[in-house]
Amino acid sequence: MKKLIIYTSGGLSNRVFPIASAIEFAKKTERELFVFWPIDRSCGAEFNHLYKDKLNFIGVDFLNSLEDQKTSYVSKFQDTVINDGNFYGRPFLISKLNKGLIKIGEISDDNESENIVYASNTFMENLSKEQNERSLKSLTIVEDCQQLIESLTNELGINRDVIGVHARGTDFLPDINFYIKRIELSIEHPNQKILICSDDSDLESSLINLFPNVIYRKNKSFVKKYRGWDVDRNEVSIMKDSIIDLFLLSKTNFKVYNQRSMFSSYIKILAGE
Repeated sequence: MKKLIIYTSGGLSNRVFPIASAIEFAKKTERELFVFWPIDRSCGAEFNHLYKDKLNFIGVDFLNSLEDQKTSYVSKFQDTVINDGNFYGRPFLISKLNKGLIKIGEISDDNESENIVYASNTFMENLSKEQNERSLKSLTIVEDCQQLIESLTNELGINRDVIGVHARGTDFLPDINFYIKRIELSIEHPNQKILICSDDSDLESSLINLFPNVIYRKNKSFVKKYRGWDVDRNEVSIMKDSIIDLFLLSKTNFKVYNQRSMFSSYIKILAGE
């Protein structure tokens, strides 16, 4: 059976968006799906630490065993290849680019190669928006995360009347005034609750102290931050807490977020927006 190998990198949404597309594309083209999911400072959890879905995961040895003459290498963006080599120190994609073996763009439906290696950090464009989003929403999170989400939803009183705020910090160099202004504009009545979640402990604490009726999670693992864009999510607990924030926010009236954040895009899809 012909193979589709999805090559993931980056943070959570950058990985699961292309996987969701790949699941549908593999069905459509009758290919067996394999996933390369490296553990690094952008994502320190394996897929199965976060989701219950059964996929075929492969490592570097599998990639290196592929024969170039039988394999089509495709990357949606050239930056994905460059960053994978320069930022993460992984030689596989950049070596193929240097040999002129990588096509930049989308996979075509009629690609007849025995193997397709596809690197991307977002949805495929040759599937419909509905297909991509339905596949993403069908992924099932692990039981312990699901149980905590249900418990916190009840404990904190989370519903569609609660304003949801995702204050993306760390690698987005946050401007607290951006979030303050948008929260102020979103409040519809004096008693309205506000759920504030952030990957940045300092930003979250500051926002919590500025508004009444704030609800938030306690005892949470935050992303470790250094300078500029350099962050460290290389712990399973950090990634699980990201998943929990994501699903809690999807149950709110999600209004305040950074539009460049794919994490926020994931929340909006789960919320049906």
